[in-house]
Amino acid sequence: MVNFSDNWIFFILIFISFAAATAGFFDTRRIKKRIKIFFNGSKAQDLEELLAQEIKKTRKIEESLNELKEEYRKTRDIALRSIHKFNIVRFNAFHDTGGNQSFSMALLDAKNNGVILSNLYSRERTRIYAKPINDGKSEYDLSDEEQSALKKAMKISPRE
Repeated sequence: MVNFSDNWIFFILIFISFAAATAGFFDTRRIKKRIKIFFNGSKAQDLEELLAQEIKKTRKIEESLNELKEEYRKTRDIALRSIHKFNIVRFNAFHDTGGNQSFSMALLDAKNNGVILSNLYSRERTRIYAKPINDGKSEYDLSDEEQSALKKAMKISPRE
């Protein structure tokens, strides 16, 4: 004779086993999907091989980044030494000439180093003078026009 309570326990155990197997099946599918996404596009067969590939890629990226940093440094150095600021002051150098045809021009880099070019125009000839500028100063005496051109140029802020 079969006991009803034994059958009931048996069915409960079968149901629990079936539920656990079904949950295990869906968990396995979910994990397989995650692994497929993780290894997507990779020829790697295992996690260690995948990590080795990623480390190689990371090293190549670091090398490229270091090369870019060096190129940036070189380019920035060149840019800081190029002309960033300039100003021209026109004036009459001689009273017998009109039209403010003489000029003083300041050409400076970001650190106020550069040159002042002055052109003195007269009816007989034109003279051009160049005076070096270091840190916003010249070792040569500057005319009022040259000083004015220098001061106005130094007020311009370079974009770094």
